[in-house]
Amino acid sequence: MKKLILLSILLIVGCDKTPTASTDCAGVVNGIASKDDCGMCAGGTTGVFANYLKDCAGVCNGDTTEEECEACELLQGTWDCAGVCNGSSVVDCAGECGGSAVLGGCDNTCNSTAVVDCAGVCGGSAECTATGTWVLITQIIYETEVCSGQSEDYSDADVIITLSSNGVATIFFEGDAGDSASWTQSGNQVTISDASDDDEPMTFTISGNTLTFQGVMDGSCFYIVLTKN
Repeated sequence: MKKLILLSILLIVGCDKTPTASTDCAGVVNGIASKDDCGMCAGGTTGVFANYLKDCAGVCNGDTTEEECEACELLQGTWDCAGVCNGSSVVDCAGECGGSAVLGGCDNTCNSTAVVDCAGVCGGSAECTATGTWVLITQIIYETEVCSGQSEDYSDADVIITLSSNGVATIFFEGDAGDSASWTQSGNQVTISDASDDDEPMTFTISGNTLTFQGVMDGSCFYIVLTKN
């Protein structure tokens, strides 16, 4: 009996659900017309053939003639997005032929500049201070400027970096007295520089309790990770 009552309730609820109708680009409910590559509403009840505005080179509103297309075909060529036989123009990530938009940022989206915040969130807004003492946990030095191939692991080196709130960085290496440098932080980027040294400043990325550096020094790629003590 209980099963019958439950079934009846389900049937009533199910009957009350009205499917949502969709409208195509021609305004027809449940129609099949859609925008073609040239932005025209085609198919369905429109009477328009999809991509009818393309010339034989595949360019919307292009002016390439059939003779030019046949000549390109004889050369076994291919058309680029600008309608040039064997051309090099391509559509960028923003959909523009020959455009300069590129995938970027930690989210790998078009023209993105998103970075990982100090909490490890891509595009996040968490702000963490680098002030404190940092201890080396990883140091790998490669033989070339590319961080791959032959390398030496110096992770057992005794390196401690103390970043003070007054912008002074003290670097202790293998128990020495400590060298002084300066440091600044901008977002998740921490830059340590020594004005008395010819070396380029080192810019680390802070994420949670780690500082990570990957860059070229003296012709070798360095990969360094420190953890907050």
